[in-house]
Amino acid sequence: MVSLARLFSFQFSVFSFQFSVFSFQFLGFLPPKSAACQASLRDLKESSVSGVLYESPHRIMRLCEDILSVFGAEHKVCVVKELSKKYEACYRGSVQEVILQMRKSNIKGEFCVVVSRVKHEPSWHKDALLLKKYLSCSDAATVCAKMHDISRSSAYRFLLSQG
Repeated sequence: MVSLARLFSFQFSVFSFQFSVFSFQFLGFLPPKSAACQASLRDLKESSVSGVLYESPHRIMRLCEDILSVFGAEHKVCVVKELSKKYEACYRGSVQEVILQMRKSNIKGEFCVVVSRVKHEPSWHKDALLLKKYLSCSDAATVCAKMHDISRSSAYRFLLSQG
């Protein structure tokens, strides 16, 4: 059974993220050991969706450091503390910025963390750009579409957008 406060904090955290959250995966509490936590974060990174998770006050800084090591210092996160309570706080920005903000504050209460998705470029983009160096835009799109089993129009639109 999920308490109403946790459900509300989950929804509010996603809403307050202020970055595009098209789809997300709810992860709950990640494993306490750093290696297992980082493995879960690597899986999230590969999935190309945003992640929503909970963390306790005594492990929140370690979680942020694990996010930093897996995603990099500039990756966007939102950490919401004590939602709908007297000491509510919301930290947004890069992982590095959020860590610095949190070090200056009192770390107590429950935390909800939203980790932005990693945008993966389709594998055919590089091939299409390489082909465009040697072929016309139309021919490069045709060859790329056949190589990667995609629509010719998708490849053509991509190549046109690249100038």
